[in-house]
Amino acid sequence: TIEDVRHIISRGEGYTIEFKDATGGMPSSFYESAVSMSNTDGGVLLLGVDDDGVVMGLTTEACKHMQKDIVTALNEPDCVWPSIYVQPFIVSHPEGEILVCQIVASSQVHISLRIEEPESEEVLYCLWMDGGEGFCVRNTSRNLPLYS
Repeated sequence: TIEDVRHIISRGEGYTIEFKDATGGMPSSFYESAVSMSNTDGGVLLLGVDDDGVVMGLTTEACKHMQKDIVTALNEPDCVWPSIYVQPFIVSHPEGEILVCQIVASSQVHISLRIEEPESEEVLYCLWMDGGEGFCVRNTSRNLPLYS
């Protein structure tokens, strides 16, 4: 519900909460964050909210497109292995739609195969392996290597 989303936003980003602006499309760091959360205690990814907790809002059309992309990619062995099951849902906010992705903690170690070079070392830390694979986990509001 909108009240639940407002409560999550009020808590701010952290170990189990991540905001993604997504007004320019699917953030490249989304899949790494989903894998990192799955490899630790799970969490919630909110698309349409910036890092400061400001609701930027998305169009319904953009949310529906991202929903399809997320479900497809997280079940695609070329993106994430093994698959991560998630059912993103849309919550309406006065500033626009927010796409909510609840990531469940997994007993398996997941690998993101689409890891790109991070924009800043403060934003994303992953262990780079041959073939571009990375093992990531959450630590506070960051993704960190599972093995160092």
